[in-house]
Amino acid sequence: MADPEVFRIHRLMRRVHRSPALVSAPLIEGKETMIDAALGPAVQRIAGDGTRREAVIHRLPPPARALLREVESSGEVRMDRWRVSAAAGRDARLRLVAQWLVSSASIHTESGYHTALVRPWRTSAIAVRFAKSAARLDYDDACRRLWQAAARSAVIVPEREARRWFPFGDAGLGDLIDAGRIQRLTAARRTWLIGQE
Repeated sequence: MADPEVFRIHRLMRRVHRSPALVSAPLIEGKETMIDAALGPAVQRIAGDGTRREAVIHRLPPPARALLREVESSGEVRMDRWRVSAAAGRDARLRLVAQWLVSSASIHTESGYHTALVRPWRTSAIAVRFAKSAARLDYDDACRRLWQAAARSAVIVPEREARRWFPFGDAGLGDLIDAGRIQRLTAARRTWLIGQE
């Protein structure tokens, strides 16, 4: 944050966020990732899948489950006003964001600090923009689309690392490897994945 280039990066990111050709989602290990808008329906199909959501919610630790309940019931939660420690609140929020259960945005408080505003996923820009087109996608096809795009953009990635990327696990990855659309290489007892065109 002390680097003078940070301001230029923020200006560029604001411009990119306004482009209809690109969207962002907490894609790879919960990190905000810029993607082609053509992948938006796949993200929304997976995020909105009731079976996946139910399984994820069942595995959440109590603070994350409590935050999700409050976000769903009230429509939004400002993290500086949620009654848990900052560390527990941050952990709960990041878990929910990484699992595509909520969206989170940084806001300035009245006193000049930053805090996060957490809203239900169904109100996120991706959910609102891509809900109709996502409904036409098969869940497994949506997983395969994201895997293929991620493998192509990564060029080459350790398989073990790649299997942790998405909140839907490695669903669809085996199909793409078997079909030759993602190639598996073995070197020095490690396996690597390479996206194919």
